[in-house]
Amino acid sequence: MNGKRLVILAEKELVEASRNQLVIGFGVMFFVLSMAMSIIGFITPGADDVQFSRVGVSLLNLVMLLVPLI
Repeated sequence: MNGKRLVILAEKELVEASRNQLVIGFGVMFFVLSMAMSIIGFITPGADDVQFSRVGVSLLNLVMLLVPLI
């Protein structure tokens, strides 16, 4: 498959995905939850490296929870 066909196919898939309300809803929900986890993770008291690892693990768990639902 040459590059031009691949670009056309990718554009078609992006247009179809943007029309699907479920994908948009999951994207918005993922954004809100990930921002909330990041803010809450960095507000809690403790060492800097512990906070970053806690936020990273929380975001990883969020991805493992939501991605199979899509």
